[in-house]
Amino acid sequence: MLSENLAVSTHRTDPYPLDIKAEAIALVYETGTFTQAGRIMAERHPDRSPNFSNIARWFKQLDPERWKEMGEEREETFKAGIMEVGVQAISRLSGALETQSDAQVPITSGITIDKALELLKLQKGGGNQMNVQFNLVTHD
Repeated sequence: MLSENLAVSTHRTDPYPLDIKAEAIALVYETGTFTQAGRIMAERHPDRSPNFSNIARWFKQLDPERWKEMGEEREETFKAGIMEVGVQAISRLSGALETQSDAQVPITSGITIDKALELLKLQKGGGNQMNVQFNLVTHD
């Protein structure tokens, strides 16, 4: 079944044999991540290992439902990480207000309030994850 489904998705420009594809797909099911499957494939087959994109594409063709679930799981993990970093950054920015000059306070408090509001939006299922992450990293 796996070989038949993978054979259907083989393109003329795809240099990977079915055994490599099958092994990569099996590793995704085993490890739960495309990245880990790619790392293991690189260790096992350094001369012909597929990259993350290849493995993800093959997996999506074979099991689109599970591929979508994995994407949702990654997004939740990503949001949780952003929330954790964001809360720490907001705490530090708030703490810095006490030691800043009157000229610096409006900038720091504006960033702190803006990021707190973005994190609330993100927590409620909206908001832009990249905007929150990028700005928290760049506004020190």
